[in-house]
Amino acid sequence: MKKVLLSNFMFLLFFSIFFIACNKDKDTDTNTDTNVPVSGVTLSSEVVTLNVGESISLTANVFPDSATEKGVSWESSDETKVTVNNGVLKGIAEGKATITVTTKDGNKTATCEVNVAVKMKTLHDFTVDDIYGNPFDFSQLKGKKVLIVNVASKCGYTPHYAQLQDLYEKYAASNFVIIGFPCNDFGGQEPGSHEEILDFCQENYGVTFPLMSKVKVKGTNKAPIYKWLTEKSENGVMDAEIQWNFQKFMINENGQIVDCILPQSSFYNKIVAWITNG
Repeated sequence: MKKVLLSNFMFLLFFSIFFIACNKDKDTDTNTDTNVPVSGVTLSSEVVTLNVGESISLTANVFPDSATEKGVSWESSDETKVTVNNGVLKGIAEGKATITVTTKDGNKTATCEVNVAVKMKTLHDFTVDDIYGNPFDFSQLKGKKVLIVNVASKCGYTPHYAQLQDLYEKYAASNFVIIGFPCNDFGGQEPGSHEEILDFCQENYGVTFPLMSKVKVKGTNKAPIYKWLTEKSENGVMDAEIQWNFQKFMINENGQIVDCILPQSSFYNKIVAWITNG
């Protein structure tokens, strides 16, 4: 009987010691897990570019993964250029700023350089009146190649209408369109009313491509769309002064200027190659 009691006592003693040891190890592990210091922080990008008014998100990566406190604070070096709110950057004005993220303990930082640009307009940003007086929104031409021409009814280049109409008839189904802007800026060669211009174009050349209302294409009062077409500061591609009637601008599917063809230059084959070969 004494042997049995002693055996049971030894068993209980051994079990108690084992239980205490296990729990001690567990407590030690728990204490370790809840006190892992941050060893570093990075941002998802080191340099970003965005346009005025646009937003972009950055992600702060705090490591190691087991770090106890992963909170960070965000700061912009110049909020007149870029603001930041919980990692969301917004471009305010053209210029540069540095975004700094700092860990909660203040010991680790990471930075991102931000360049803010002014977004250049494209053809698709414009709306004008067509020759009937209705609004024509150029955004409807997204995905099309566009040829813009300043036209006149009493010019030595007026026969260009025939080639332009031929191009339109052959390639309109290939996402190509011609837009004519009547203009009286050169030699008074487009003096007629909108009705007279329409009658002339249809009776003499069978014109079916879209014609817009008469505009000015040069000088301080030139139409906004021609300011964009002719000034690099507006289009980001080229300066191109209008030399005379029937100057042609090639615009790609994204609404950006590709090239300009002067009135005196041969154009038919160049336009065909552009349409068919990209």
